Amino acid sequence: MEYTICIGFKATTNEAEYEALLAILRVAIKLGADSLDTFSDSQLVVNQVQRDYLAKDTRMVAYLDEVKTMSGKIKDFRIHQIPREKNKKANALANLASAFDFISDRSIPLEFLTNPSIEVAKSVYHAETSPMWMDNIISYLQNDTLPQDKL
Repeated sequence: MEYTICIGFKATTNEAEYEALLAILRVAIKLGADSLDTFSDSQLVVNQVQRDYLAKDTRMVAYLDEVKTMSGKIKDFRIHQIPREKNKKANALANLASAFDFISDRSIPLEFLTNPSIEVAKSVYHAETSPMWMDNIISYLQNDTLPQDKL
């Protein structure tokens, strides 16, 4: 089955690869598929899904978790890596999706994604600061406070 998506948000190449995989998983689940063979030219995504590579980035971990959840709903799910040069058809469909406004032949389903399939909380880092050599100078300039240490 040929299927293409158009991503309407900023995504890295790897995020786009995961979005494509999640889109086809959603379609397969809706169609009640018992078996699904997928093909990707993304070495990172394929190896993360096959558990050969660890996902370290929080977004990649979230995408991988979503793929695991969704692929678990299909009895026989397999993902295969193919070389980029043998993935010309998928690349053509990707180019087709980027020009979706001009498509007159709607025989290939097109899905427009406005938001990512995952939700990752934004990290906030809290840094502890220690006294610095200039703190006494700043205190004096701001408050006319002299340092306690007469050194």
